[in-house]
Amino acid sequence: MNRTILIAFVSLCLIAARIPVFGPIMAASSEDANNKYNAKHNATISVGINTNLISENHFNLNGYTSPHAKVTIINPTLYDDTYSKEDGYFEFKNKLISLVQEEVCLTTQDQMGRISMPTCIPPIPDEEGITIGPVLLAPTVSLTAGNVFIGDTVTLSGQTIPGTEVKLSMFTDEKKAVKNTIAHSHDRPFAAILKRLLQPISPVEAYSLAPQKVKADAQGNYSTLLPSESAQYYRMFTQTTFLESFSPKSITLSLDVYPAWMLFIKYVFAFFDTIKSRLIEILIVVQIATVFFVLLRRYLHPFRLARHKQQLRYPLVLLAPHSLLLTEHRLALENHVLLKEDADIMRREA
Repeated sequence: MNRTILIAFVSLCLIAARIPVFGPIMAASSEDANNKYNAKHNATISVGINTNLISENHFNLNGYTSPHAKVTIINPTLYDDTYSKEDGYFEFKNKLISLVQEEVCLTTQDQMGRISMPTCIPPIPDEEGITIGPVLLAPTVSLTAGNVFIGDTVTLSGQTIPGTEVKLSMFTDEKKAVKNTIAHSHDRPFAAILKRLLQPISPVEAYSLAPQKVKADAQGNYSTLLPSESAQYYRMFTQTTFLESFSPKSITLSLDVYPAWMLFIKYVFAFFDTIKSRLIEILIVVQIATVFFVLLRRYLHPFRLARHKQQLRYPLVLLAPHSLLLTEHRLALENHVLLKEDADIMRREA
């Protein structure tokens, strides 16, 4: 008893004094865990980086891209990024040269989040203070839509070095257009049949269109409308001209212009795609509607309800025709019996 009272008194004292009995122990264990994680993490980092692959020499690299774009430089032993200035100029300073003979690639991400085609340069010589540039990065480009119908408005836009001239190169491939139409209709064979019926002549091979030239504004933005008057399959890319040199080409985009009759098929299959996820619910509703229709026709039809009411109200009247028939049949039987008896009597008397 005294021991229990003593333990309770000590506990109350500790609570009143708010002495963190388990705090130091937990803090010590947490600190040990952190030390173990840091040691393991640092060991992993030290093993992952091999300083023997990096030279003591440095290099500088500069170039041009769209304004305020994020420029990334990548190599097996190098990764860094910077942002371009208002005029599109960017620069990497005092970067260690890799002894691994691999290309150094640069990519740019414009203000709209579009990423350019990588621009790769040969391995950098192991020389101190070497400067490379200016390197022109490929423009960024995007389409408002990749698959459209005849007459739809399609806009090509992107960003590049401000004030430069952008060259748009386009190629058509009608054979590819037919294949794409059939490929998009692999689960709808009648669409492919209609396509073949409407285009019985074998299409020609791909050919290039006259290049278009677009001027980039002071913020590096450029845009142009693309043709969609006929069913075609287009491939296109852009290049920038700066300092009397062409930049690398952008990523290649494709535009498929479908014929007008495909619009009907599009809406039909869009409708089926919409109800496909609700097919079970639709079947249940159809079954319930069918059962209700059968019950309505058989038991709840107004004519049948009226006849049922008449049967309940005038049962003898409705049954009278049947009763008369039975009576006539019974009378006929009785007459037949009487005639037979008369014939027997007459035979006996004779």
